Amino acid sequence: MTIDVVWRAREIGIMKVIGAKNSSVIKLLLLESVIMDGIGGCTGIVIGIALSYVVISLILRFSTSTRFLGFPRRSFVIPITNLTSVITLFHVKLALVLGIAVSVIAGVYPAYRAYRLRPVEVCLEISWLVLVYKYGRHYVQALRSIDLDINRGDVICIVGPSGSCKTTLFNIIEG
Repeated sequence: MTIDVVWRAREIGIMKVIGAKNSSVIKLLLLESVIMDGIGGCTGIVIGIALSYVVISLILRFSTSTRFLGFPRRSFVIPITNLTSVITLFHVKLALVLGIAVSVIAGVYPAYRAYRLRPVEVCLEISWLVLVYKYGRHYVQALRSIDLDINRGDVICIVGPSGSCKTTLFNIIEG
């Protein structure tokens, strides 16, 4: 998340200039942290449960065989015949809660860094922006002579039908 704040410093600055409150930026970054680590935690739980069953089956298989990795088994090794994996809902919930708690703790510092970012005074000035795509043998003009001035405190709304390059314009503005 810290690297994410550094990479997104310009985006966060633009959000602040067009009116986003510091509390909104902090909430956004903490929410992103919780979502990313929640997905990672759920994936880890699923992989952990699957691996516990795989490891148990391997232990049972190799403990009853007469050879282990090509070497004869020693006579003092007691074969394991009954081994089960005990995974309770409590342990799954505990792992998920601990994962989310760690993500919140790990997301506080990057959110604080984003809170301290100072937006630029003059946010954005675009003059005569043109974007042309090559589509097969034809050229398509996606953006035609866009002029845009956004000053500190301005609130803007860009509206258009689907496919009118609104997202493309924002990607160009973001850098």
